Amino acid sequence: SRLFWSLCGQLSSKAKYHGYTLSKDDWRTLMVSGIKKEMRIVPSLNNDGIVALDRSSANLTVAEMAACIELIEAWAATNGVELVRTMEGYE
Repeated sequence: SRLFWSLCGQLSSKAKYHGYTLSKDDWRTLMVSGIKKEMRIVPSLNNDGIVALDRSSANLTVAEMAACIELIEAWAATNGVELVRTMEGYE
């Protein structure tokens, strides 16, 4: 979990996604959605967008967390973002 959050933090400071600068939490949501097969979305409360439900990293299994970390590292490599496998500085 600490490595996962460290990598998400590094992405937030080093990468853009489709031109957007994303927060560490945004990267978490994006990467978790990349491994979870189901998707539940609902309209936002003020009806100006949508909200994805069930995208928590807290209830991931060890295998799912490992898959998320692999996905992060693969995305970073494909997009020229250099990440360091550290668990410090981004908790």
